[in-house]
Amino acid sequence: MDSNIKFYIEYNLTDKCNLNCKACAAFSPLVNENNSKSLLKIEKDFEKIYDLSFQGERIERVTIMGGEPLLHHDINGAITYISNLFKNSEICIVTNGTLILKKDDEFFYTLKKYISTVFITRYPINIDYEKIYSLLKEKGINYKLYGPENGKDKFYHQYLKNEYNEDYENVECWYRSLLILRDNKIFPCTEIAYFDYFDKAFKGQHDLKVREQDYIDLDNIHSLEELYEAKKIIPGFCGYCMGNNKSTTDWGISEKNINEWIKNN
Repeated sequence: MDSNIKFYIEYNLTDKCNLNCKACAAFSPLVNENNSKSLLKIEKDFEKIYDLSFQGERIERVTIMGGEPLLHHDINGAITYISNLFKNSEICIVTNGTLILKKDDEFFYTLKKYISTVFITRYPINIDYEKIYSLLKEKGINYKLYGPENGKDKFYHQYLKNEYNEDYENVECWYRSLLILRDNKIFPCTEIAYFDYFDKAFKGQHDLKVREQDYIDLDNIHSLEELYEAKKIIPGFCGYCMGNNKSTTDWGISEKNINEWIKNN
């Protein structure tokens, strides 16, 4: 394997979100309670990938996500731990920004010290985003917008299909480049990583299944080369997906209806 190849990891501190967006790809509206991961759990989740990547040297970026990561009960401790573990990696965080104005000085100190970029997803809600941006500038924290600039443009929407496409290997999808870390497993996309929430909420209303070959169990991986090769395998779950052929939709509040996520042809 090329020694210049680097990996990008996405990691949810909690799967719960405070916005409940319609058709959320991570199924956050279906998460009933804030399941903030303890620092011990975070340490356990990163243990194997840290060792496989030569003590983090081959991890170029770790993106802290959710849900809404700022809901985490010890956000400062979580950021500090991950940043100290991957000292030579870029550490980013993706947030809807709604809780930023409620945070204390310790939080902003932690962001400035450890976070390379705060990515803010802007939504058409009653939030003073300009005040948020001004505060981040005042604190010397680098931020960028993630998604529509004004929060009113169309949002990408990845429908799943109840009909299975046996020709899934020829469906192109850039999401397969992701390494989503959850429970010592690597997933190629959010729909597979957090499918259990969808399945629990709509049991008996769909035919979708996640199988063992759809993700990588790090207990079965013994080198970074093995991980690299395993990542080349296209998951069978892709047969339920439309790949890069995404729809766009207006933002809205989820009604927790299966039709937000499933589109039958």
